[in-house]
Amino acid sequence: MQLYLSVAGRPKIFDSETALEKAANLFWEKGYEATSTEDLLAAMDLQRGSLYNTFGSKKKVYQLALDCLEKKRFAALKKRLSESDQPIEVIRSIFLKLAEGSPSEHYKGCYLGNTVAELSNIDAELTGAAQNYLKMFEDILYQQIRAAQERGELRTKESPRVLARYLLSLWNGINITRRVYPEKKMLLPFIEMGLNILK
Repeated sequence: MQLYLSVAGRPKIFDSETALEKAANLFWEKGYEATSTEDLLAAMDLQRGSLYNTFGSKKKVYQLALDCLEKKRFAALKKRLSESDQPIEVIRSIFLKLAEGSPSEHYKGCYLGNTVAELSNIDAELTGAAQNYLKMFEDILYQQIRAAQERGELRTKESPRVLARYLLSLWNGINITRRVYPEKKMLLPFIEMGLNILK
């Protein structure tokens, strides 16, 4: 979405989606509390008045940035699953890919998990938004596991809902552990062990 802001009497095209993606990356790296308004202005290439006139507040920027990032990621995941004839392998691959990250990616962890961990006692609204996305991820896992069981592609008789929540817990655990052990050789064995449930 493009907006037009007045800069010294001249209209300036402002791409709000690009600005929010930059804000999301900054919040993901630094966290909500440690990110100052000045940090946001520099990252988003905005003047203070433009930031407040367009988005209203730092909290609103965080909310919109979270939505911008996660909607794209969920759309990409759903597309991959819909186009694959082996959706369980797609699920396995997104977990295994966590081991492939760079050290800086490992230290960032999961944006949603970080939000819940940092803000659960500070801001119920932002925490709830992150929780909802994590539950959406769980629901996607549940739907794919249930369908795979019905097709006979998984031998396990465990409840698909329990399996989905187990995988959500595994996801959250990996994203904490990779901050402690940011090396593929350390991460891959326990990720593979956790995925053994999908048989």
